Amino acid sequence: MWMPPLSCSTGSGKTHTMLGEISELGVKPRSECGMAPRIFQFLIARIRTEEESRRDENLKYNCKCSFLEIYNEQITDLLDPSSTNLQLREDTRLGVYVENLTKREVTCVSDIITLLMQGSVNRKVSMTH
Repeated sequence: MWMPPLSCSTGSGKTHTMLGEISELGVKPRSECGMAPRIFQFLIARIRTEEESRRDENLKYNCKCSFLEIYNEQITDLLDPSSTNLQLREDTRLGVYVENLTKREVTCVSDIITLLMQGSVNRKVSMTH
């Protein structure tokens, strides 16, 4: 099993491994997609199975997505790139979270991929010195 090195350089394929060719994802993951779309497919399918198997309990899940970037020790909300330098907080009830990070409700894999594509446009990409 291939494992990425602990320290990766620019152009080593990290984004490709995680997302695949995001510009080609459209609104439905394909067999050539990266790890993230595959995980989202699995999670949404698992949620649907769980809701169906516990229909008599009227169990419903609510899924929300956020997309952030940590670059030069600053946190940027990639779904609202005007929100930069966000603060990492810790709460006894909520745990560790990013203050004021956008959360969007999603109901299917295509919703998540749409957010991935929107947020990916806002990523900082630069050469490693």
